[in-house]
Amino acid sequence: MAMVIKSTFASTDGPKSAIDMAVFAAEECLKRAGVPVHAVDLLINTGVFRDENIIEPAIAPLIQRKLGMNLDPVENDHLHQSTFSFDITDGENGFLTAAGVARAFLQTRQARYALIVSGDVHPSLTDHDAFPFESMAAAALLAIEDTGRDQGFQDFHFRTSANGSYGFCANVDLSRNGLAGRRTMSFSIDPDYHEKLGRFASGMLREIFSDGKMDPAGLRYLLTSQHTEAFGRRMLDQLDLEGAETVDLYSLCGNPHTSSLIAGYDYLSARGLLKPGDRVLFVSSGAGLSAACSLYTV
Repeated sequence: MAMVIKSTFASTDGPKSAIDMAVFAAEECLKRAGVPVHAVDLLINTGVFRDENIIEPAIAPLIQRKLGMNLDPVENDHLHQSTFSFDITDGENGFLTAAGVARAFLQTRQARYALIVSGDVHPSLTDHDAFPFESMAAAALLAIEDTGRDQGFQDFHFRTSANGSYGFCANVDLSRNGLAGRRTMSFSIDPDYHEKLGRFASGMLREIFSDGKMDPAGLRYLLTSQHTEAFGRRMLDQLDLEGAETVDLYSLCGNPHTSSLIAGYDYLSARGLLKPGDRVLFVSSGAGLSAACSLYTV
């Protein structure tokens, strides 16, 4: 039994709202899979930057409400069907963290379908010039299946630096901006942040390969965070992964932040570039410094 990706969706054409982007992506993702909204048992939101800097409540239940996802089991005749929704705030590593959590629910049959959604927006809900990320709606539907062959996600690996270097920081100063703080945010990025991330993520992978925890042989695609143009290509060169390819979304739309990995997979899937047996290595990296990875077989 393996956890597989049933469908994905990613687009920059959604509304400029973290909640509405997630709803838009979720609906399109479920439509592609032919799965009704009420069949989703687990809904996880991994977006970080939210409408008007909302902190509480969690965004996932608000997304669930707009989707009409098992809000009243009696009224909708789904007495034995409910949806557990929550947020995971782990920056660029959010998708892999959420996938790891989802696998625990799916493998124990506590859920049949898990839907992960993401999308970041400037708190003013506008295309703010200073916002360092591209607002992209993304969703991935996961399920446990017995396909009779080697498929799905393998183990998840996570690493955090011990040197106290964050590299990137976002701050909301309510004492200075008052009520206007709901629509403003300050960003601080170290000059060599992206170079450090590349080295940190590559170092994590080298250690995993050398320890025999993951076999990179026959790798078809490397999907990475999209911090800069050709970020994934530089990682391929550093790791000497011959024959593997990567997806450079940055040159197309900029940095989708928490939506990067789903968007990368959706790019390949939507163009028919994935075939059964292809091995795809998901690698994310972000502030912390932190990194995560998992090998997926189509």
